[in-house]
Amino acid sequence: MDRQSDCKFSNQSDSQIDGRSGSQPDNRSNGRFDSQFDFLQGGERAAFLLRRLYEQYGYKKYRMGKFEEYDFYTNHKDFLSSGQILTFTDLDGKLMALKPDVTMSIVKRTRATEEQPERLYYNESIYRPAKGALEYREIPQIGVEYIGAVTAETGLEIVVLALKSLAGINENFILDVSHDGVLAGLFEGSDAPVGVKREVSGYIEQKNIHELSMLLNKYNVDEDIAERLLKLPALGGMSPPPPGGRDACHAPDIFGQSLLEAGALALNESMYAALSELHTLHTALAGNPALKSLRLDFSSFAGDSSYYNGLVMKGYIEGSPGAVLSGGRYDPLLRRLGVKGLGAIGFAVYLDEVEASAKTAVQPALKRGAETVARSVLKRGSETENITGADSPGEIIHAETGGAGGKMLRIALPKGRMGDKAYKMFETSGYGCEGYSEDSRKLVFVNRASMISFLMVKPQDVAVYVERGAADVGVAGKDILLETAPDIYELLDLAFGKCRLAVAAPGGYEDDPGSVLRVATKYPNVARSYYTKQNREIEIIKLNGSIELAPILGISDVIVDIVETGSTLRENNLFVREEIAPSSARLIANINSYKFMQPEIIEMLEKIKTHISRLN
Repeated sequence: MDRQSDCKFSNQSDSQIDGRSGSQPDNRSNGRFDSQFDFLQGGERAAFLLRRLYEQYGYKKYRMGKFEEYDFYTNHKDFLSSGQILTFTDLDGKLMALKPDVTMSIVKRTRATEEQPERLYYNESIYRPAKGALEYREIPQIGVEYIGAVTAETGLEIVVLALKSLAGINENFILDVSHDGVLAGLFEGSDAPVGVKREVSGYIEQKNIHELSMLLNKYNVDEDIAERLLKLPALGGMSPPPPGGRDACHAPDIFGQSLLEAGALALNESMYAALSELHTLHTALAGNPALKSLRLDFSSFAGDSSYYNGLVMKGYIEGSPGAVLSGGRYDPLLRRLGVKGLGAIGFAVYLDEVEASAKTAVQPALKRGAETVARSVLKRGSETENITGADSPGEIIHAETGGAGGKMLRIALPKGRMGDKAYKMFETSGYGCEGYSEDSRKLVFVNRASMISFLMVKPQDVAVYVERGAADVGVAGKDILLETAPDIYELLDLAFGKCRLAVAAPGGYEDDPGSVLRVATKYPNVARSYYTKQNREIEIIKLNGSIELAPILGISDVIVDIVETGSTLRENNLFVREEIAPSSARLIANINSYKFMQPEIIEMLEKIKTHISRLN
């Protein structure tokens, strides 16, 4: 085993943190796994090697059926990530469901006691709705569950297994750790309604500090509590050492520094107890080089307070768009299912995400081999143009990898007026790119000196490119973010491209509450959400343009659309009846990119803030 791998999980560290006599894993589980299994790829390799790791730690395989009675999930749907469940009727006429969750089934059947805890691992598939598609998808998972008397030692064991799981998949990884008690403790000092607390959690989860601040002001949240809440999203900064930088065994203690910053926010016993548990974890890992990959990040699980009640974690590997591991302590589920006096903690590894990251990793090598024989061109009439705006497809690979060893920051900009304003903002902030022209049909502009590239895409696609990791950051309208709800960080309101989402109708129109309201829009999710809150039955008529025509031609009663000056509405005898939400350009970031390129992204963010403040 190489020095770096051995350094990550030394034998001494294992003996310090395992704590179970006679159950210490052998050296084969340290750091990266054996190379003899390199013929296996992606999720298949990860599943095989993680099974071996968990067995070496004394976890026994749990095998379950693919189905549960549908009523089991409907009775406990608040513990599911989605209320949509794939069902069928069996031969006895009973309504069954393909499992949307593994942990619930394990807890339902547990035989654990305080004297005899259960240490289980599983390798199963769950079935959940695919985001952005009208279908379900099979999601293979492998994970561990501990059910019994959960102690600090138990929590430490699960965290170490999570660290080793990530290290076995990819040597460049980050494990975010936080504690539900910190945010819950801040809420204890606030008299804000439950719904507002849920909104606060959502903004913290998105690192959306600007809208969090507006919400706290709107509801007159105590100034001291508001100040502490606004600091939570920014805790846990910095990314791993750059290639060729600090020695892996002597990386800075970022987790410890973040704990000190979090300690300054504590104001009651709930927060002190939560931070004490995190300090215990930090102390136990002191001197273990794995600590360099541990981060304190309260945004990772801000919205899951109904499920988790203690230590929570989320894991990332370089090259994957999102998290590949998540878990934590989930005692509330045990209470709901009638298991009293015990605790539970565990995590799952998403093998589909591991597979996707493995495919992404081999693409640059494949493309570099083809760059000398391929050139992508787009024919428009008698003209041909390199669609990348580079000398060859290899150039866009350099835009992704930064050439030899570096990492280039990829910025997705929307074509059109908003994109032109966004580029000027980046240029003024020190991120210009020679050759950029708003009249050009090039799709990629690269500045190797500044290590940045601009990707020109349709406005509605910016968030897609960022969420899926094709771009690290991007500029998108808030209207599109509200419609698509991408899993990204919303870092800053850029204060241009201002408009509003609104309901408009012909002059003289009167709503009939006794009939179904026909709504024409290119924002069906925004419209549906708005009218659901009003308990109003509607029919959505999805259009892609010229929305104003719908009520004129009688196919809708009202429209939901963006309004800037209102002149187009007035010219078509339409008038704003209700405002739904303001919109403007927002700076967004891919979650995984933010983890691994945080210094670069934060530096860019601060420069843009300076630019905006000068304009104001």
